[in-house]
Amino acid sequence: MINFLEKMWLMVAIVCLVLAIYKSIFNHYTDGLYFLMFAVLATALWLLRRRMRRRMEGFQNEEESN
Repeated sequence: MINFLEKMWLMVAIVCLVLAIYKSIFNHYTDGLYFLMFAVLATALWLLRRRMRRRMEGFQNEEESN
């Protein structure tokens, strides 16, 4: 489940970044700022999930070795 959420946030970040670039080029740049803010937020959540997954994997490996 954590792996799925991690990948989902990464995909949301990529889609929002692409939309931000598209809106900034073809529309007014302020239209792209909203998508850019969502991309930054999604990136932060992706990094948080990634850190959580690695931490949980570390705990599981530590328990298995004991």
